[in-house]
Amino acid sequence: MTAGGVVARAKRTVRDARFALPDLTALGRKAPPRTSASETRALRPGRKVAECFECNHRHEVAGTATSSLCPACGSYIDLRDFEIRDRTHQNIRTRGAVIVHRKAVLATPGIYCGDLTVNGQVSGTIHSSGTVHFRTEGRVLGEIHCRHFILDRRSEIQFLGHIHADTAEIHGRMTGDICTRHELAVSAGASITGAVLAGTMKMDPGGRIDGPMCILSRANLASIKANPQFKELAATFDFAD
Repeated sequence: MTAGGVVARAKRTVRDARFALPDLTALGRKAPPRTSASETRALRPGRKVAECFECNHRHEVAGTATSSLCPACGSYIDLRDFEIRDRTHQNIRTRGAVIVHRKAVLATPGIYCGDLTVNGQVSGTIHSSGTVHFRTEGRVLGEIHCRHFILDRRSEIQFLGHIHADTAEIHGRMTGDICTRHELAVSAGASITGAVLAGTMKMDPGGRIDGPMCILSRANLASIKANPQFKELAATFDFAD
């Protein structure tokens, strides 16, 4: 797909055994963050990594630790896990895992966490340093920023904010715009209704995209950001040097 033809209305069911667009993953690779000595080696048994909210410095801590202080800037880092079982407006700012149980509602302006599993309902902008996994139905108000995004096979969700992820797996049905730095995978029977930007794409037979779609590259990024169909979705995207 060339820069001059970046927008294609894709409303079709893919019948090929596997649809794989050219691999442009390397073009979207982020520059590695600054690392400490503890990150240059594999994690020792019973250890985990704590990432600072303020300076993004990462350091190794005990696997049972519930908090830490950033050795680079001294900021407090919450490492607790949270389970939401009722309706709450509780502010969540942790590097631990968050689970929103079925029938529970987490409504807050911002959700900061490690992994997030949603079996109930959430409202608010999500900032995840891990995987965001939706296993529910309904609407989600707020943008999603994460490393990996999963939409469960039985899920049908309208996302009112953009989804930004390094990689994503779509197994259910979603309405909304999504941008992935690397691979976007759409499985059989899954569908996306909305604008799609991806570093690479893999679509199984029976997968469907209904909306403008484009593969990101350095060559076409400027034209994508100027295109009205992708302007908002691609506004904050950039390739690392």
